[in-house]
This record gives sequence, structure tokens and C-alpha cells, in this order.
Amino acid sequence: MFSFWLWGHYGQATGRDWWVLQTDAMRPWLEVFPRIEPLLLARDELRFSDARECDWSQDFDKFPEEFLPDFVRERLLRSGLPVSREPREDVVTVNVRRGDYYSDPQLRLLYGFDVRGYVRAAMHGARRQQAIARVDVVSDDPGWCSAELGFLTEFGEVTYQRTGDGPVANLAQLASARRLVLANSTFSYWGAYLSNGVYRDNHALVWAPAFHRRGINGDKAFQLDPRWSVVEGYADLADAHHW
Repeated sequence: MFSFWLWGHYGQATGRDWWVLQTDAMRPWLEVFPRIEPLLLARDELRFSDARECDWSQDFDKFPEEFLPDFVRERLLRSGLPVSREPREDVVTVNVRRGDYYSDPQLRLLYGFDVRGYVRAAMHGARRQQAIARVDVVSDDPGWCSAELGFLTEFGEVTYQRTGDGPVANLAQLASARRLVLANSTFSYWGAYLSNGVYRDNHALVWAPAFHRRGINGDKAFQLDPRWSVVEGYADLADAHHW
């Protein structure tokens, strides 16, 4: 969804007659990001003669480099997303994506990897950069994180998001974090793009797995900002004991 909006933003900013078809799934997000609405076309506004294009690509370098930060700043951050800068330098926010990645057997085969091993490696890398005193965990499955990521207490106090927090609150938490450990998820990536838009100098403090999904781009994530810190490995299904 965010990538489609970026596509529309780029098209209109460069003088093209590009519009994104509005869907029901977008409606809750438009309350948070009202500046997206000028990019959208309602289904009843779509003419028979209009050309259709379905562009699913999410490559980080798909558009000239100024358009992603411009889109983040103008369309997303100047909105109703409750973003507040983290005042402490010793806090790392860890995002763990579970959901249908692991509940759906087919998606699990595509996206499943050694989350536990990856998070541990990323946290060690983050600690080498800078001291850590607190770890904030943001996940759609905090129970799994509590059970499987107990080692996070080795790095400092561990907190979890409030019970009942949904996707908007979680995205705001990622956008507000200066230091991040991401999942192999577009939700994570966009949280980091937002965070980079807020702080502008924290790219190396964002840790991401090299792995995204099997069967595309040699299993490598193509959405990663090259300035982020990347963790290789942990993609072998045989090693993913702690899914």
C-alpha cells in the first residue's frame, strides 16, 4: 500500500497523470495520512479508457533518491501519525513480524527464518555501535516474543507495547525510534523509512535481515536502504527452530 502511494507521489510530482486506485483496506490509514488522498482515485471515478498498471515492485532504488524522503516528509510525517522523538540514545526498538507469515503454512515456507538467531545477532551489532539500557519490543505477537526472546534481558530492561495497540500505534512506535532492529517485513521497512525521515542521521542505527522471502532476488531483501546495517544468514529453514 505505501509503495503504491509512493508510485503515485512520484508520478504526480514528475507531471504524469498517475493515480492509485483507492481500496477499502486504505480507509483506516487515510484517517492517519490525509495527505495521501490527492493521490487516490475512487473506483467510480475510473474511466473505461484509463490505462491500468499493476506495479508490485518495492525496490528501494526504484525512483530517484530524493523521492522517497520527500514522500515520507510531505505525505506521511506531515500527518496525524503520533510520532515523538526518543529522547534516549540507549534504547533499541525491536520489531518482530509474526501473523500470517507463520500462521499460514505457505507463507511460512516463503518468509519463515531464524528470527531468534537474527535478533540476537542484530542486538550484538547494535551494542557494538552504542550502549543499550532498554529494549522496546513491538510485535503483533508479544507472547511469542516474551517466550522466545528472553535473552533480550541480557541487553537491558525489556518493555512491550500496550495491550490493544494496533498497526497505527505500532508504526508510530517504529517511526519514533532512533535505533531499530527490523523484521523481514514491509511494515518494518516503512517504519524505518519514517524513522530516517524523523532523525535523518540514524541510518546506520537501523538493523535489518538480508533475507526477505524465498524465490525472489536470490532471497535477498530489495527494500533495504544501503546505509542500514544488514545481518546476513539465518535464512535456512532447517535452522529456524524458534519460529
